[in-house]
Amino acid sequence: MTETRSGHDVPETGMPVEPMVVDKYAGRPEPRDPNRRFEVSGETFSRERLAAVRETYEQLKTARPDFLGLTLYGSMTNGRAIPESDIDCSVFIDANEVLKNESDREMSTFVYKTRSGHSASSTEFDDKLTTKFRGMFTEVIRSISPGISPDQVKHVAIIPLSREIIDFHIQEFVDYINAIIVWRQKTKEREFYLEGGVDENAAPLAPQKPIEVEASRNLSQLFNLQVGHGLDELREYLIDKLLEMDVYGELVWKAIIRNVEALEQRGIINTDKRYPRVLEEAKKFYGHRH
Repeated sequence: MTETRSGHDVPETGMPVEPMVVDKYAGRPEPRDPNRRFEVSGETFSRERLAAVRETYEQLKTARPDFLGLTLYGSMTNGRAIPESDIDCSVFIDANEVLKNESDREMSTFVYKTRSGHSASSTEFDDKLTTKFRGMFTEVIRSISPGISPDQVKHVAIIPLSREIIDFHIQEFVDYINAIIVWRQKTKEREFYLEGGVDENAAPLAPQKPIEVEASRNLSQLFNLQVGHGLDELREYLIDKLLEMDVYGELVWKAIIRNVEALEQRGIINTDKRYPRVLEEAKKFYGHRH
């Protein structure tokens, strides 16, 4: 059950949050609708922090052509925030705009990473540009709300994004799906020979199962709680592309929304929360909200 203090509308999202019924003695608030995905604390510090994030978005969107937008997750969107909480946030930077900027281009290397111990890949900036953009975000939000400490924003994710990056990571997952299909076919072929009485040494070799792959965070973190509308176009591009891919598209979307849910629900998936689990729902849910 989601623990929150009080319910209010999530600013600028159009997704209302039900008021909470608070048991002040137990200190454990009970949501009226436990299936609701986003819940926001009504405490003053929390509302002020959300306002600071919104103003940071507005300033960066006005001042920087390479700033696409940002999404939130964690305690700020599930009502569990306390004054010391980190700001769990993904800042999306236009990879193509970065390449247009000569000084950034000279120091930029796009790095493809598979995180140690995980199967989720990502395309990232090199350390210099990541530090630069995180510093940009930190400077603006702390000028708006000086009470936010550097430690509270030191883990803000800086994510390069473009249509090309989206295409790359979609294809990456499609390749994994195809590898699984081939593995299953070869496994069945071997079983057929063995069931027919063929000596194991004469049967086809047992195929090696592909390493399980998750959807890239370049795709999944695009679908956390958005501040503003800067990411609408790329969200729609991704969903429309998947809709054109029929069954493959549904499988890719299933992997994306699985990661979205796991990030927002602290590793738990297949909850009763209201996630758009098929593309038809995603198209309606993430359509333009202007």
